Amino acid sequence: AVTVQNQEDLDTFINWCEKTKAEHPEKKFIFTTMGEFGTKGRDILETKELTWGGFWALREDLRTASGQRVLK
Repeated sequence: AVTVQNQEDLDTFINWCEKTKAEHPEKKFIFTTMGEFGTKGRDILETKELTWGGFWALREDLRTASGQRVLK
């Protein structure tokens, strides 16, 4: 999990995730992003199938950060 500060950070992390997954295709990874670019990063990771899981709040009142997803 990383907190990305800008688009360059996000691009660097996504590239690292792609490289890591390509080097270890037999492993399952949980990569996630936090901060201002967190939602965008999580969407990219899921779209590119780079992450196996995620971190969710059980209810709205249990969110620990803005942008944290809540189970429906």
